[in-house]
Order: sequence, then C-alpha cells, then structure tokens
Amino acid sequence: MPFDRPTKTELIQATQEYLQQSIQPGNSQTPSNTSTFNTRIASNILKVVERELTLGDALNQQEQNRLQHLLDKQGSLDELNQYLTLAIREKHIAYDDPNLRRHLQQTALGKLSVDNPKYSTYKRLYQQ
Repeated sequence: MPFDRPTKTELIQATQEYLQQSIQPGNSQTPSNTSTFNTRIASNILKVVERELTLGDALNQQEQNRLQHLLDKQGSLDELNQYLTLAIREKHIAYDDPNLRRHLQQTALGKLSVDNPKYSTYKRLYQQ
C-alpha cells in the first residue's frame, strides 16, 4: 500500500522544523492558543508516522497478496498496482467487480487505520 504524500520522512522533517522554530530554549512565555494548536498538530503528525512504521509493512503485504490473487500475477506492490490500473483501463477488470471493490475498500481502510483510526466512518466500516 503505497502511502500517499506526505511521506513519513516529509512528515518528520516538517514536524522537526516546526518544533525547532517554535520551541526556542529560554522562551518562558505562556503558550498562545496558536502555538498550543500547532503543538497538537505536531503530536498528531508523529502519531501518524508511528502508525505507518508499526502497521505499514503488514498492510503493504496484505495489499500485495490481494492484488496477486485479484490479478493472478506476481510482482512488487508497485508493479501490481500498475497492472491493476491497466486492467481497469483496458476493461479486463470491470470497475464494479466485487473482488475489485473489496480490494479497494480494504486498501482504503488500511490507509485510514494509519491516517486517522478515530474517524467515525473508519470505525463503522472496520466493525462490519
């Protein structure tokens, strides 16, 4: 499951930059609402990266297995996603194929489990 941008590296770099710029040694001022909000965003970014590091390999493997079964092909995850795109474009797999829909839903749920597992729709669909 190639995770969408920003990548975990980009997230970490942006968070580092924010923290380095906003939290200066010797700054004893009371945090403003803006800095408190931005600190919460930085914390949430680090949680996303942590979940991607924890869950990413397993989610990628699951997606690769589903694609191999769906396409009856072997290959890397990137190659299989390219094959899938071509198969849909050339109508070898119908856009409403139940196996395709199941694969896409499971892939989306995997991404949501990293991006925002507290999202109400994710919770509802995950429980089904």
